[in-house]
Amino acid sequence: MTKTVEELVSNMSSGGIAGVLRCMAVAGAELDARLATAPAWEAKRSDVHMLLRPTGGLSTMALEMYRAHVREILDRVDAGQDTRPGTAAECLAGLSTVSLEVMPNREIRAAIDLAWRLVFDKPAPGEPFLEEWPGQADETLAEFRKKMAVADRTLTPKPKKKDAKKKGGKKA
Repeated sequence: MTKTVEELVSNMSSGGIAGVLRCMAVAGAELDARLATAPAWEAKRSDVHMLLRPTGGLSTMALEMYRAHVREILDRVDAGQDTRPGTAAECLAGLSTVSLEVMPNREIRAAIDLAWRLVFDKPAPGEPFLEEWPGQADETLAEFRKKMAVADRTLTPKPKKKDAKKKGGKKA
């Protein structure tokens, strides 16, 4: 049976309570580091903490992957950017998991290389996979970030929809 990318990504394991506790320690250390350089983070700390929950199997991966995930989310909060799209670490975890089931093509391998460089700040081991055209890996990774998005990973709650049945009409 052939699995879709979405099925493969959704089936990644959570790493159990031990993995989650390790991730919580990393998140706390990264938040403490931000606080040491920017005291304004104290006001954001409790709100931001929920954004940092491990997703997509990150609690089963190397802690450096989760650390990169946390840093990217915190950088997005600092810059006022959308925190919902997948991080480079989430994409690397997802693409790596999918590559165990399906042989990645050149485009995906270039995206994996790019995600690796973003997460670990060094080239992936082995031969680099070159893009077929400049910017291809960036574009592929951007698409995968959309697929790995976490809808409720946001600082502001979504507004509730108003009752549509009383729009513009009189009461009966």
